[in-house]
Amino acid sequence: MQFRNDISEDQANLVKEYYREEKNIQIIWYGHNYSDLPLFLKKMNKDINNKYREKHTFVSAKELIDDIDKNHLDQLNKDITRALSNEETFIDECFRNRLNKDSINLLVNNSKFVNELSNGKCYHNFWSEVNREFSKINEETKSKIIKII
Repeated sequence: MQFRNDISEDQANLVKEYYREEKNIQIIWYGHNYSDLPLFLKKMNKDINNKYREKHTFVSAKELIDDIDKNHLDQLNKDITRALSNEETFIDECFRNRLNKDSINLLVNNSKFVNELSNGKCYHNFWSEVNREFSKINEETKSKIIKII
């Protein structure tokens, strides 16, 4: 929807809420003039395509191994989620002799990974690493592991 100078921000928000609640229409304010719309749409489409590509891009085993070895937990969380979504088959191999208490904690707090474990997906190397590191894992993480089992 075109931005209008003759209404306040509060009024604009009321209009936006009305359409969202009553008509199930999400309003996007694109600019002051109709001529702003093509530029806005171009940027919006580019942003959406970038997010889609990022979400569905192949995750290599090397990326997962680097995340684990360098203890890049935030990136590991993103990459493991993306790898699971893409149904990558090498995930468990990346865990062999690499996981530490922090990466195990991260994995048992990743809902997508826990869901895979709960649904019977076997990650033998993950469980071997849990066994190897169990004495170093905090009680909260141990409790979550026991619930999964």
